[in-house]
Amino acid sequence: MVRKILSVALYILAGFFFYMGNILAFVSGVPGGTKWAFVAVVLVVAVLALVAGLASGHFRDWKRYAGVVLVGASGFTILLVFTFACLVLSEDLRKVMRPDTVAFFGDYLAGAAVVTCAAVAGMLLLRASRGSPERARSSGNAPSGAGDP
Repeated sequence: MVRKILSVALYILAGFFFYMGNILAFVSGVPGGTKWAFVAVVLVVAVLALVAGLASGHFRDWKRYAGVVLVGASGFTILLVFTFACLVLSEDLRKVMRPDTVAFFGDYLAGAAVVTCAAVAGMLLLRASRGSPERARSSGNAPSGAGDP
């Protein structure tokens, strides 16, 4: 039970860091090398937390859990970017916000590329987990062999 709680906590932590890496990819106005160094460090922490969570679950259904974390973090990032875009369209909010706030998140091409890569990787992992034998064994739907008693 403690192991399960630990793995879920590590998945949540990994999802948070994947989300932060996705958001940092949208930042503009920072020298390219510095920005990508920050993104890389955050994504390394995310991968370490994800691997630790998978290891605490003995890597059972690892494709499904890793896919859920990646798709969840990408989906949350897309939701946040959409929300921010809707807020910026509001005339009243633009009067209150400083102009450099909107300009700070201006690298849409890099941000969209990073989010798309994470979402596609997550979807591919989820698709690969659908037909994996380890998933069938864990759910009790494994095909029985001729020699099974």
